[in-house]
Amino acid sequence: MPYNLEEVAVQILEFSEIREWSQFHSIRNLALALTGELGELVELIQWKTDDGVNDLLGDTQGRADFENEVADISIYLIRLCQQANINLSQVINEKLKLNEERFPVGEVRGKAD
Repeated sequence: MPYNLEEVAVQILEFSEIREWSQFHSIRNLALALTGELGELVELIQWKTDDGVNDLLGDTQGRADFENEVADISIYLIRLCQQANINLSQVINEKLKLNEERFPVGEVRGKAD
């Protein structure tokens, strides 16, 4: 089972191509599907306190439901990047570098504003 992002992306691409789903995976459709899956994740924790969310994650079925939604979100995000020709690892690394400059540790440590 792959855990490396690039290996997972290959597995997702192969899964889609074998089923001939790329024809349906337009950037628009994938963005909408991603939004829907994010909504399903949010629905699991909506109206819960932080302790309630922790309880959900401590429950076997609740954790499984949460993990399944996170997986769905990740799969759609990876497919979206594939269709838009975006190297997800690269853009994440670039964004982290920008955030390091934008949010110097000495100025923002422990602050939420």
